[in-house]
Amino acid sequence: MKAVLMENGRVVIKDVPVPKLQPGDVLVKMKACGICGTDIEKIHGQYTASMPVLGHEPSGIIQESTVE
Repeated sequence: MKAVLMENGRVVIKDVPVPKLQPGDVLVKMKACGICGTDIEKIHGQYTASMPVLGHEPSGIIQESTVE
């Protein structure tokens, strides 16, 4: 699957393995993703606090679920 990652201060698109789902996980095929101001600051090195992931405003379709 494709993933957008930060590497050495640059945003890159890479092929990565599909993660193995753990109990309670959901795999979502992304259809759209919002980019917030904090994401832009993080990309340009202006936001130094720890944050979850870039593009944390997703919209997509559930592909697989281990939720009971």
